Formats: sequence, C-alpha cells, structure tokens
Amino acid sequence: MLSNLRSKGYSSVQGIQYAILEPFGDLSILPKEEIQPVTPRDLHLDVEEAGIPIVVIVEGIIQHENLKLLHRDESWLRYELQKQGYTKPEEVFLATVRDKNHQMMVDDGVINNL
Repeated sequence: MLSNLRSKGYSSVQGIQYAILEPFGDLSILPKEEIQPVTPRDLHLDVEEAGIPIVVIVEGIIQHENLKLLHRDESWLRYELQKQGYTKPEEVFLATVRDKNHQMMVDDGVINNL
C-alpha cells in the first residue's frame, strides 16, 4: 500500500484525506484540503489558454509540415532557436511550439545532474 502512495507522489500518509481502491485496482488519492495545490481559479486569475504543443524538431530534424500548421517557416524556427542559445536544429532533441502563443520549448536531450 505504501509503495502505491509513493508512486502517486506521496511519501507519507499524513497529507492524505482519502485513498480509494478503484474497481479495476487503481488507487485514487485525495489530499487534505490544506495541502492541495493553489490554482489560478483559487486566486481569481484569468488564464489565457496557451494551446497544444506541436512538435517542430525531432532528433535534429525539422518537421516542416508542422511549421506550416503554425504558419511559421524555417527561418523563424532558426531565429527562435538562436534566441535560446542553439546554432542549428541538429543540436536539438525535441522542440515544440504552442499553437496559440507560439512559445517554444526546447530539449537538447542532455540530462543535467544537480
């Protein structure tokens, strides 16, 4: 049972209000009210939808069809990469762009040890 709690992100039972064993064997966790994460709604903030991430680079290869979906081109992509410190697409493992605000997220595949 404790391993199931840990797999759901809870290291102890102190923060759990209910743990429910579902009919197909999955465990649902309902945390105590005082430790539930605060949401923008709780703070009465308006949040603009960023859209879904669309893949524009996979293992260094530009996904031209997806750029077209975003109404962007390769020169725009290279400029955005340079702003994040990359000189060429081949340095990037995975890059996605949000379809609404065109925010780019880049993963170079390097695991940084802290």
